[in-house]
Amino acid sequence: MCQKNNIQHIGGLECTEAGTPLLSSAFQLVRERAKYNILVFINADIILTKDFLKIFNFLPEKDFLVVGRRWDLNITKLLDFSGKWEDEVNSLINKSGKLHAPAGSDYFIFNKDSFKNLPPFAVGRVGWDNWMLQNAFNKNIIVVDATPLAKVIHQNHDYKHKVAAGKKEDGKNMSLTGMSRFLPTLRNIEHELRLNGIKKRTTFFMNFSQIVKKNIYYFMVKFLTLLRGAFSLIAKMAKKVIEFINAPLFYLEQSECEKFSDCQLLAKVLYNQPPNSDRYLEYPWMLKNITITSGKILDVGSTASNMLYNFLSKTIEINSIDLNSKEIENDSIKFSVGDIRKTNYSDNYFDLISCISTLEHIGVSGRYGSDEDPNGDKKAVQEMARILKPGGTMLVTVPYGIKDVLPINKLYNKERIENLFKGFSSVEIEYRKYFKKFHLWLTTTEEEAAKTDMIKDSWYAIAFIKVKK
Repeated sequence: MCQKNNIQHIGGLECTEAGTPLLSSAFQLVRERAKYNILVFINADIILTKDFLKIFNFLPEKDFLVVGRRWDLNITKLLDFSGKWEDEVNSLINKSGKLHAPAGSDYFIFNKDSFKNLPPFAVGRVGWDNWMLQNAFNKNIIVVDATPLAKVIHQNHDYKHKVAAGKKEDGKNMSLTGMSRFLPTLRNIEHELRLNGIKKRTTFFMNFSQIVKKNIYYFMVKFLTLLRGAFSLIAKMAKKVIEFINAPLFYLEQSECEKFSDCQLLAKVLYNQPPNSDRYLEYPWMLKNITITSGKILDVGSTASNMLYNFLSKTIEINSIDLNSKEIENDSIKFSVGDIRKTNYSDNYFDLISCISTLEHIGVSGRYGSDEDPNGDKKAVQEMARILKPGGTMLVTVPYGIKDVLPINKLYNKERIENLFKGFSSVEIEYRKYFKKFHLWLTTTEEEAAKTDMIKDSWYAIAFIKVKK
């Protein structure tokens, strides 16, 4: 094919043990042979139209990275590139095409001297496109989303080629990103490319709620934190004013709280999360369900340890356990590095155990350093049951829907949850789902939550599980 189409084939590509090409090697080999200053990486299953060439009329003079979303399309017959194939494809897109989620990009346009520090990512695996975005952000490289200008087509296909080795390489890629749970996506890009050039994605007014939250909200909550230990009348009045202002700000933004009462709780929580983060739901739910005023709490995964200490009675002892060391702000929190599947705690030791967005990662090797253990979550629940007092409460949140997203996390369904929490005296479950149409997390039924596809829907539903021993 290369000879027929006058394409230069470059050999000597480094690969993983499973034979998957390494992007670091590919980028370097092409960089050494490139005659021009602009490089373009495009995934092999992408079809380009003439619109793609328009991008090169608007490239910035300084360092840049241009990316874009693809259109997923079922193409059932051969395309005749000598005819009006673009019109046919555009017609198909209008009828049945789906704009892919903004989790990553299928093409990258950049200067030849950029991204020389690319880690040895495996091609076709997760994470590396998110790393490209974050690396560009860190270096103040202009990142542009060309989706509005150029339609690129992805011909739908199966993923039989992504076998066990692929899952392992997904995990390796994720570890190489060096990033936390929330990876940057195309939603985080400030500039977009249109027919009239590169423009700021949104106006000041469209970003107003975000600006308010960053410049006012966190200042107020920090001020509230300083006042927390004060008991004077003026301090108490100041607290009430701050809470009164913050709760409506969250509520009016309509992307974080379904209920005003949740916002009132959340207005006390200093925690920076993306607009559709599940933390905006999980923390208020957790706080509402912690009814003890004394005793011992164990926070599994350490997602909320500092917050629990700050906002609960000081007669409650806060314990925290995580597989990795973490920065715990307060020395009064009893933090330990350990595996929740097998701990050194005594039987019937804790009055309450919280496990927020953690269970789905136990026994999944893609993140947080866990080993591969298909029954890891079950072992964790059994151990938590052992160390929980009779009558004690366990508060657990997990992603809910179809298809595990390995090696990132499991997704749960009715059967999995029933199997996990057999033997507890009571199990109460609520479900929330993020509806992109309304930009809201809303209470939903189990049936609706069970239909959620994390890949297609760009997010998962959440099960809020409260069990009694």
